[in-house]
Amino acid sequence: MTESRFRLPARRRSLVLPADVAGRTFRVAFFDADRTLRNSKSGRPSPRGSSDMVILKKSFARLKELSEAGYLLAIVSNQAGIDLGYITHAEVEEAFQAMLKSFAEKGILFSYYDYAELYDEDRKPEPGMAWRLERQLQLAGCKINWAESFMVGDAAWKRGSDLKPDGTPGEDHSNSDRRFAENIALKHPGFGFFHPDDYFRRKAAAGHTRSGEPAHE
Repeated sequence: MTESRFRLPARRRSLVLPADVAGRTFRVAFFDADRTLRNSKSGRPSPRGSSDMVILKKSFARLKELSEAGYLLAIVSNQAGIDLGYITHAEVEEAFQAMLKSFAEKGILFSYYDYAELYDEDRKPEPGMAWRLERQLQLAGCKINWAESFMVGDAAWKRGSDLKPDGTPGEDHSNSDRRFAENIALKHPGFGFFHPDDYFRRKAAAGHTRSGEPAHE
């Protein structure tokens, strides 16, 4: 497959939809980026450009199923490293564009991506990035079926403060993805959440970050 066959978002917050979608209701599958869809070769929290990115291939099968089932695939990521000076906008954009193209080569088309570089209403667990996508879809004459939509992210049950559903201690670096989903569900009951270990039926690789650079969830 070649890039020319696909229309992909040219930049963050750029929404790509099929033709003649007015009046359509979409089920949306939201995904975190780092440690959910990709890792960095350098061990940093986020890849610094395309050459530092590694796609998590075990996500392919489920993503292909969703794409073929008509789900709108969207990525929502915290990227506070930009504001903190660990990574640049250009590096973040380059890595996202490379990721989208890598998935497109496998027939997996993401329609939208967004990231929050500031500590504001867009930053997960706040649902601002979801509401922005909803507004863009509304401008296109479309709606979201929230009850059949969901979030997948590795920031679920934070170690030292959360218990997993089975009662065991949390092991994750944050709980921002799970709380993002819970905040959406306050307005739209039925919105779901999955940890990538469960959703992609894989055991996540241990996340190592470079000394002095914390995870930016």
